Amino acid sequence: MYKVGTTHWLIKGWFNSGNMQHATANFILAEQVNKQKELTLRETVQVVSGGQGFLSCSCKSSCQTKRCVCFKTSIKCNSRCHNSFTCSNK
Repeated sequence: MYKVGTTHWLIKGWFNSGNMQHATANFILAEQVNKQKELTLRETVQVVSGGQGFLSCSCKSSCQTKRCVCFKTSIKCNSRCHNSFTCSNK
């Protein structure tokens, strides 16, 4: 079983060799992995692809703090979020 990490975060859960493929790119060193934050695989794919979808917030402020789910995971608010006020994270 393997734990997968990036320079930005760890991916929650453990992965076996059947879940992985050989990479052609260079790997980072274990010391370069940010172990302070974990995202699910779904959240990781969304953040990397920049797509809308699974995460949304229902903030009543301007989405500029880590209380906002979208701001916290470094994605922009989308149409599933609030639409009744001006958002600073669009």
